[in-house]
Formats: sequence, C-alpha cells, structure tokens
Amino acid sequence: MSLDPITDAISHFIGLFETLLEQARLRIDYNELKALQQVQTEFSEVPFIDVETRETYAVEGFDPKPVPAPTEPTTSVVEQTVPVAKILPNTIPVSLTIAGNAYSSGVDGFPTHFTYNALDALNFTIEPAGSVVAISVQQAFLSDNDVLRTGDGDFAFLATDGFEQRLDALTGLAAAAQVITSPDMPATEADIATYPAHAFAQIQTAQLLDIGGPHATLVLGPDTLGVWVNSKTVDEAPQVKDHLPASLAPSAPEDAEDAEDETAPSSPPAHDVLTGSNLLVNEAVIQTNWLDAEVIAVAGSAVTLDLISQINVLSDIDHLNGVASGPQPDLSPDLWNVASFSAKSSAPDGQSDDPEAATGTLPSNWIVTRIDGNVINLSWVQQYTFALDQDIGQIAFSAEATLLQFGENTIVNASFMQELGYHYDLIMVGGNLIDFNSIIQTNVLLDDDWISYSGVAPDGLSGDGNLLWNGASIFHLGVDTYDELSAPFSDGLDQLAAGGTTIGQDIAQDTLFDGTEALRVLYISGDMISARVIEQTNILGDADQVALAMESLAAQTDAPVTVMTGENALANLATINDMGVDSVILTADGHYSDALLYQAEFIDPDAGGAGGTAALANEAVAFLADDLILSDDPYGDGSIYSDSYQNCDSSPDVMQSVLA
Repeated sequence: MSLDPITDAISHFIGLFETLLEQARLRIDYNELKALQQVQTEFSEVPFIDVETRETYAVEGFDPKPVPAPTEPTTSVVEQTVPVAKILPNTIPVSLTIAGNAYSSGVDGFPTHFTYNALDALNFTIEPAGSVVAISVQQAFLSDNDVLRTGDGDFAFLATDGFEQRLDALTGLAAAAQVITSPDMPATEADIATYPAHAFAQIQTAQLLDIGGPHATLVLGPDTLGVWVNSKTVDEAPQVKDHLPASLAPSAPEDAEDAEDETAPSSPPAHDVLTGSNLLVNEAVIQTNWLDAEVIAVAGSAVTLDLISQINVLSDIDHLNGVASGPQPDLSPDLWNVASFSAKSSAPDGQSDDPEAATGTLPSNWIVTRIDGNVINLSWVQQYTFALDQDIGQIAFSAEATLLQFGENTIVNASFMQELGYHYDLIMVGGNLIDFNSIIQTNVLLDDDWISYSGVAPDGLSGDGNLLWNGASIFHLGVDTYDELSAPFSDGLDQLAAGGTTIGQDIAQDTLFDGTEALRVLYISGDMISARVIEQTNILGDADQVALAMESLAAQTDAPVTVMTGENALANLATINDMGVDSVILTADGHYSDALLYQAEFIDPDAGGAGGTAALANEAVAFLADDLILSDDPYGDGSIYSDSYQNCDSSPDVMQSVLA
C-alpha cells in the first residue's frame, strides 16, 4: 500500500543520509591509499657485472670414421617365400635364427619372406616347456580355553585332560578310517613317479576291506562320474553358504525403511551365554593348463588317477546336570560330504567330429624341440587347522540383561594356484605319461558340553547345530582317447632316443594332423608327470562347561536365560581344474585309468547307533590300536572331577591368543 506524504518524505531523507554516509567512509579509505602511494620510494636499478672468460680448448671437426661398404656375395642368391603367419602361431614362444644376407620385415615385426644365401641355412626353433613345482603348506593352531567366574556356587568341573584325550581318540579314528592317504612330500623326481604305485596299493586294499554301510561308501571307476552328496548321486551340488549355522550365516541386508524407523520395538532384555560359533575353513584351488597336445605318443604306458576321500567325525554328547543326551538318530544336515567328478570336451559346441569333414591339408613343415629328462608339473597344497576352545564359566546374573560370549573364533587357510604353459601339436614321450589328482579331506569335531544349574531350569538350551562340510571337485577340460602306438611313431621315438633331432615325413603327415600346415613337436626323453594333491584337515575341540546360578536371577529380573554351546562350522573346500585339449594318446604298453570316491560320516562313534562304528565293516576297524577304541564311559571315573575349576589343568586364555 502507498505511504502518506509525511512518511514518504522521511523515508527518502533517511535513504539519502545513508548514501552520503557511505560515500564519506569510502572517501577516507581512498585518501589513505593515495597517501601511501605517494610516500613509496622508487627502486634502484639492479647492478650488472660483466664477466669475461677465456677457453684454451678447441673443438675438433666432426669425423664419422666411415667403414668400407661390404662387397657383393660371390655365391648364388635364392629367394624363398615362407608363410610365417602360419608357421609361427602365437601360442608358442618362437625365436628365429636367420643365416643370410638380408631379410625384409612384415606386419607386426614378423618377417614375411627371406632372401638368403643358398649355402647358408634358415632355422626355426620353438622354446621347450619346463618343469614347475609349487608346494604350499599352511598350518593354523588356536588355543582359546577361557575361564570366567561371576558368582559363587557348589559346582564341580571336569579337568580338560579328559576332553583332549577324547579328541585325540576321535582324530585317530578318522585317520584309521581313511582308505586313501596322501603320499609323502617329494624329495626328488623319483619320488613323484611313485605316486601311482602308492595309490594302486591303497585302492586294492580298500577293495579288500569291502567297506560299506549307510554312512560309508566306496565307489571305483567310471561310476564315480557325477555329483555325490553323502554317498548318493544328485543333479546339482549344494553350496556351503546355504547351510551355515544361524550364528555364522551372513545377515540379510537391513531394509532402509526399517533402519530409519525409530518407533520399532526393541528386543526385550535377556541373559544370553554363547560358547560356540567357531569357524574353521580350509580352501584350495589348483588350476593348471601347463602342457598338452592333440596327439601324444608314449613309449611306455599312460596312467590317469583321480581320487577323492572325505571323512566327517562328530561327537556331540551334551550333559545337563550330569545326565547325557545322545546324538540325533540320523545325520540331518549337520554332516556333508560333497564330491564331483566331471570332464568336458575342449571342442567348441556344435563342432562336427565327422571324419568326412577332413580338409586334406597335411603339414609341409615341422619343428622339433627336445628335453632330455623328465617334465614335471607338481602342485601340492597341505592345509591343517587345530583349535581348542574349551571354556569354563560359573555364572551368576546380577544385571537386567547379560551377554557373555566365548568362542566365535575364525581360522582360514586359503591357497589359489594357476599355472599356464604350452600347447603343441605332437608330444613324444620316451618314458611314461602320468596324470595324478588327489583330494583328501577330514573334519573332526568334539562338542561334548556339560551344563549345570541350580534353581529353575534355563529357558533355552542348545548344544547342537554344528556343520561339518567337505566339498571337492575334479574337473578335466579335454577328453582323451587311447590307441596303440603305430610303427612310424615307435620308430620315431627310437630315433629320437638315439639322439635324433627330427621326425620323419610318415609321422608329420599322418592323418591325425589333418588341417595343420606347420607341426610343432616336443620330445621328452623321460617321463611326463602331472600331479595335483590337496590335503585338508580341520580338528576342533569345543567341549564347554557352563554352571548357572539361577537362584540369583529371581532377585534381579525375570528376563529369559538362554545357553548356546554349539553352532560350530568346519569346512574343507577343494577344487582341481585340469585344463587342456582333446587328445589322442598312443601308447606302447597300454594305459590304466581309474577313479576312487570314498565318503564316510560318523556321529558319536561311542553311541553305537546310526553313523557310529557299526557303519564300518569289522575289517575296517579291526586294526585300530586299543587306545583308539573309545570306552563306554569316555570321561572315566570320578578321578577326573575336580573340586572346582581352579584345580583343573586348563589354561585361562581370556585374550584368545593364536599360536601359529
């Protein structure tokens, strides 16, 4: 709205007054600046000093010192065109030795044709493959025996020596029940060559034992192909992440709306005592693509062995105020042995194998390189974890809510190997061809817990929910077919063994090499050995003793009391991927190919029920030492009891130190 005349005049006067006031202030600053500029002194000129130097050295003129030009060769010159792009594939490192006068360079620096003296030579050589030995030994040891006392009470605790003796007995049982053991760590090349004989002897012994039963299975030969879960074939292998105990499973992502909702009710107060939730993991992956060829000629024999042996041993006898509760009558989902044997052709899907599809093109050039001795590709992973988490707690509740958490240790051994090498068109072996794959996995868990209480019983008690998992996979990319060594290949091997440096045309232009213009050949005077070994062991002793003074609870709060002493997870995960190409293997002494799968699951060997030692045939356990056979009373007589936990031999390790 408009202002009255008096108010409008006053407003204009105030605005004019503020403008004049600001102008006066600026005038003061301006005058001060001009005054400072006037008092500044002019700078003097920079002094200049003239320095005169004299040099007594003279620079000589440039002299390139030319050499006489080479004279023209007196020999005749022959020009030859070589299809280098076909003779030098990128899959093999190639070096060129050119003895001549000149050559021209083609695309990417590779010569496309050479002009050289007829009296000289043009030699192509390919790098021979070498041996590789990779050994990884991983060991982890944990001692986490905690002792906690928050109240008084007339409770007696067991000495931990009895638990350790029982764990030793379970470990001995697992070792005795294995039908396949890993060979000794090799010290020489000769030791590696004995691996097949070592495995053959154990396979024959396993067959004689006639192991069987609801929870022990031995499968040999081609019947092992496929996916096996606890001695049964399935279409798809389960995943360990889907079967972890609740306390170890990854938590689901929290919804954003729920996270921002501050009005959601909070959990009521409770008293929780947790003594389990230990996680032991051994994981190993070996992937090799080291040395292979479409055709392999062997002067000796060809041997292929794939072995998987898996054992789970669990003792879970919980005692409540001295009364034992035995294991469940079945395996449930607690013990898992998962194994897979598979092979796949390296040929692209849909490629025709019809012999009439042959191109009729045979090699017109061949390059031979040789290795005197054995070629070995050894990948060895050994992983061992031993943990003791034997906690003792005498607990009285004096707060509105309580959380006492023992255990929850995590131990991981991980090893990943990838070895990439060479591919040839033909490999000629003067000795034997050996391919050996072995995975041996063992889990042993002692989870015998003793829970005592005075007053009312706790609201919730849980001592099971453990997971023992063995997962193994052996995969071959490239399907091999076997045939008898023909006369040309046999003669060629004899000539190379006598010191020859090349092969004859009858070998190079065999129909097996149809479609190949330049043949890459590797000769090995000794054995060609590929061995991949994974050995994994988890041993956990989680025998906890918890005494609860429940009469102290009523005076404080009526919050529920829960005790959880289980939910441990032991996992062995092993994968062997043998990558190569489809090969035709020609042998003089034949070939031997075999596979073995052994899976066994034992729950509480002393219980005498399903999954106990009754699952083993008598012959399989007859040779167990007397001290490995567990008595009906695994914890002996009253002499192993102590008046209180102060008299036991356990080491109070409240800081959870790891010994490695």
